[in-house]
Formats: sequence, structure tokens, C-alpha cells
Amino acid sequence: MELTVLGKYGPYPRAGGACSSYLLTCGETRILLDAGNGSLSNLQKHTDFRNISAIVLSHLHSDHISDLLVLRYAIQNTKSPPVPLYLPDSPGDVYALFKAEKAYQTNIITGNMRVGIGNASVTFKKMTHSVDSYAVKVKCGGRTLVYSGDTNMNDGLAGFALNADALLCDAAFSAETMPANPPHLTSAQAAQIARRAQVKKLYLTHIAPEQDENILLTQAKAFFINSEITVENNTVTI
Repeated sequence: MELTVLGKYGPYPRAGGACSSYLLTCGETRILLDAGNGSLSNLQKHTDFRNISAIVLSHLHSDHISDLLVLRYAIQNTKSPPVPLYLPDSPGDVYALFKAEKAYQTNIITGNMRVGIGNASVTFKKMTHSVDSYAVKVKCGGRTLVYSGDTNMNDGLAGFALNADALLCDAAFSAETMPANPPHLTSAQAAQIARRAQVKKLYLTHIAPEQDENILLTQAKAFFINSEITVENNTVTI
């Protein structure tokens, strides 16, 4: 299984960057996890959009979904078949945009559901965020990746990610810049979850663009040495 980072920032990108989006490839199966602004351009550097087996949206905030509103034109203009799309059904007004869209076959995510996508098994776990948001576990080719989606600290993520080969985790803030009642994790909190979950590798993502990535990585490594900051357009083997 390979992970390609198409966008790593949130809630808006740095100049030249893109917001949260990741391509998982396992054999002929290609799963697009989130599709933040700027990510469609990067996707096409790595594969034709018509090769996507399915799209999974962790939640319906704009920095995770906005390029699907452009991808629909590509699907329509090339007369491609609708793409299976897995997403929460709230907020309802945002869900309705995709439900009415002929470019996608919508499937509502619920907690603990399991679906097969190509040769991959995908399961979901509800997280704690300002809207319904789900962590996503993908098992394929004997490997396991867990993507946190957007979340703050909670009791469920470590258990959901237990013994995964990789945890791709929200790490928006440093310890010093974490706001009151944060909707996201710090890099140190992500590392503590990775340590409890006994994962093999932690990839820090959803980086707030004003953050110093060296500080984020240093604070993460204090708790989990096998931590890395994601790099856009890099592909790693899980």
C-alpha cells in the first residue's frame, strides 16, 4: 500500500500548497481520502482521476471537500461513470450538494461501518470535532493505515489505530499555540496517541500554515520518535 500526500494544510493552504487530501494505492485500488482545495491538480500528477476507485470524506468542512465541486466537472466532461463517494450526512446543506450531484454515488458513513472498496477493507470511527467527523481505517495487502480526519483529543482514536502500520494524524498546533477548546490535536497529542496505539509510523498532517514545522516535529518526537511531517506530492510505502 502506498500513500501519496496531495494536500497537507488546514484550514487554508500556504502559498503553492493544498488542503487535506491523500491518495491510497493498493494494486489496482485507488482511494481518495478527502479532497481539499488545490488537491485535484496534485492528484493528476500521480494518476488520472478516472482511475479513482472511490472517494472517502472524513467530514464536510470546506478544506476537506472543496475540490470535489470541481472534480464533478471533469467527471461530467469526460462522460465518466459516477464515482462512489462515502461521506457523513451532516451538515445537511453540504451533504445535499453531493446527494444531488450525478457525478457521485453517495453512501452515508456511520460509526463502526465496514465497506469493501476494490481489494481494500475500510472501517470508520466517529471522532470529536465541530461537525460529524470520522477516522478511517484502510486494510489492504496485509497493511493497515489509519487516518484521523479532524479531531481533538478523545478516548477512541488510539484503540481504533491499535497496531496499525501507519497513523496519518491531525497535528494542527504546537503546544504553545493550541487555542482554548481546540477542534484539532497538537503534534505532541498526536504522538501520544501513536505511542498508545503502538503504531509503526506517525505522519503529522493538517498543519496550520502559520505553524513552524520544526517545532511540531520536535514536540512529536519527544513522545514518539518515529514521527514525520507529511510532504506534499511525496509517496511513501506503508
